[in-house]
Amino acid sequence: MQKQLRAKLYKFSPSRLVEIPKSNGGTRPLEITTIADRIVLTAIKIVIEPIFEADFHACSYGYRPKRSAKQASIAIQDDLYQQAWGVIEIDFQSYFTSIPHEKLLKLISKRIADGSMLRIIKETLKTSVFIQGKPIDRKKVGVSQGSPVSPLYSNIYVNVIDQVWHARGYPAKLGATLHRYCDDVILVCRKSAHLALERFTELAKRLSLTINHQKTHITKLTEGFNFIGFNFVKRKSPTRGVLTKSPVCLILV
Repeated sequence: MQKQLRAKLYKFSPSRLVEIPKSNGGTRPLEITTIADRIVLTAIKIVIEPIFEADFHACSYGYRPKRSAKQASIAIQDDLYQQAWGVIEIDFQSYFTSIPHEKLLKLISKRIADGSMLRIIKETLKTSVFIQGKPIDRKKVGVSQGSPVSPLYSNIYVNVIDQVWHARGYPAKLGATLHRYCDDVILVCRKSAHLALERFTELAKRLSLTINHQKTHITKLTEGFNFIGFNFVKRKSPTRGVLTKSPVCLILV
């Protein structure tokens, strides 16, 4: 492997596609790679992750060193106490399989100048997939779900939305703060949720991403919502029978 990589002769093997049932119905495509490929993909991640970590926004928590779902839940809970009335639960339609290779590589090339590294990164996106026993070439979109480096690719891509959202001052202008765990996104709202969703949708379109409006919801805090394994709900004080000053409760699902 080492000799092949140094000689720029290493070739990734086709991955095997497995459909994993979702708890809410449907399936999630998971690609299983060879052991050799996983070693190479993990090595790529170890080398380039620190470079992009310097660019990621603090509102992002998923699949990042020293960041966790628990930290995200605490940040969201604190944010909900700041006079929020509701949230927008945003769902991307087939996010991992929708990322355009050309746009992703353009973002990566802004931080990676080494031609050999860029070449092998490009190869990771072009690997074929065994479907019903036949290797199918990947189209020019989508990253493998199950690959060690795919979560990093996904964070690199959607980080554009994180940065633009804050650079334009949307948290203050729209009264909507953004929290993201990989491709799971919520906007905590203090003003118009419809305007905030409209602006977020515009940013997603710029990245050739589609919002799944059937699974995207505007939810009042009194109704409660689930996010990354936690349930958040606003309720009355059990002792005084009125809304408390800090009415948001955090309950494990």
